[in-house]
Order: sequence, then C-alpha cells, then structure tokens
Amino acid sequence: MTPRKRGRKTGAKKTGGRKKGTPNKVTLPLRDFITIFLTENQHKISADFKKLTPYQRIQIFERLAKYSLPTLQSIDANINVDKLNDDQLGVLINQIKQTLK
Repeated sequence: MTPRKRGRKTGAKKTGGRKKGTPNKVTLPLRDFITIFLTENQHKISADFKKLTPYQRIQIFERLAKYSLPTLQSIDANINVDKLNDDQLGVLINQIKQTLK
C-alpha cells in the first residue's frame, strides 16, 4: 500500500477554513478578558509594581517588554580589513564615527 500524501496539490486553490484576517474565536474572548482586566486594575498593578525590589521590577519589565517591543535580530559582520584599500577604510571609519555620535 502506498502512503497517501496529505494536503492539497501545489498550485491548487485553497478551499474552506478561516478567511485571511478572521480572528481566532478561541483566543479573542481571552484577549478581551485580559485587556479589560488590565484596564480595570491598572492602578493596583502599578502600585504593586512599585512595591517590588528594583531587581524584581527589571525582571517583570523585561518579561513584559517582549509583548510590546519588536525583537531585534543580531547581525554578524565579518570584515577582513586587510583586503580594504585606504579609501574603503576611510569610508568604514567615517561610518563608525557617525554611528557612535
């Protein structure tokens, strides 16, 4: 017996399922509940946050920041300066100086 391939054939039109942009019915009520909870308890949460030690505040802030700030990806720059001519080195040095200002 040959194994049956799952899914649709390449290039076949999508049929059924959720339309693009339609919110997930399971997570929508939970998100609404969390939003309402945080809004209604904003002052208490803020007061509780101020009671924490500085280290605890940093930990909480770090954990919450990932939900509102985009995660930056690291950049790997391997530059072999031995192969650059004087003009290229000058440009590189000027760009670094501008970045550090």
